[in-house]
Amino acid sequence: MRKNDRIEIEDLWQRLTREHPAAVIQGYPGMGKSTLLLRLTLYMARRGRGEADPLEELSPMLMPIFIRLGRYATFRQQAKDDHNPSIWKYLSSAPKELEELGSPDMLAWLRRCLERGQCLILLDGLDEVSDPAERFEVQEAIKSFIRDVCSKASGKTSYNRFLITARVAGYDPEAFTGYRHYTIAELTPEQSAAFLPRWCRASVRSDVQEQNATKEEIEKKISRDAAAIELCHLCWALQDFRRLATFSPYLPRYLPILILLILLLPLSLSWEQRVQQENL
Repeated sequence: MRKNDRIEIEDLWQRLTREHPAAVIQGYPGMGKSTLLLRLTLYMARRGRGEADPLEELSPMLMPIFIRLGRYATFRQQAKDDHNPSIWKYLSSAPKELEELGSPDMLAWLRRCLERGQCLILLDGLDEVSDPAERFEVQEAIKSFIRDVCSKASGKTSYNRFLITARVAGYDPEAFTGYRHYTIAELTPEQSAAFLPRWCRASVRSDVQEQNATKEEIEKKISRDAAAIELCHLCWALQDFRRLATFSPYLPRYLPILILLILLLPLSLSWEQRVQQENL
């Protein structure tokens, strides 16, 4: 691809071919690398359950396997006596995020899915392996796993696909030569305006439900946080921000502090209310 080419997730899916089943997705912190892989995991899980999903159809339906590479690196460190702590051995150990694999029957079923080319393996967070030497070993383990799985896959109509995420900073360009590389693009102002309220609603609802909050409390917190985020979005999206400096050279310097105070004000009020209740 040329540097400035932009593609959609459906295009990325079509570019994962039998000859090139693996790709590296790079991005800066907070750009959505893990979110993308989790979204694909959710999509495939819904498809497997026969449920609808707003994402355009990605065919074929595959069994998603989401692996956090930071946790795999920890597994490798704890298995120092093992000369080959492979990814398959990690899956066989029934890690916390894949504890359902603790059953021999489940592992046998997973192996059959891999051999039939019916899996989507999502390897998230290469940058979470901070030690360069360990990261090199993890990279080699990934390539070995992909080669092994692809060599054993016998399905003619289906094949396994692999996605690896990594930050741009510190990434070794020679790590996965032969794999296609993509970089997550920044959101446009219109996409940001549409995304932020939805993200706020989902995030707040998840947090307060864990605290057994009432429906009214949930809606109040959603409205308050959404308003604060939208205010920040408006400040950051000012197209003529430089012109404000002509009125006050200190405004650009202190605007971030002003935004922070606005965001913290609701939190300080909530804390003050709790203190008053405890003193009653």
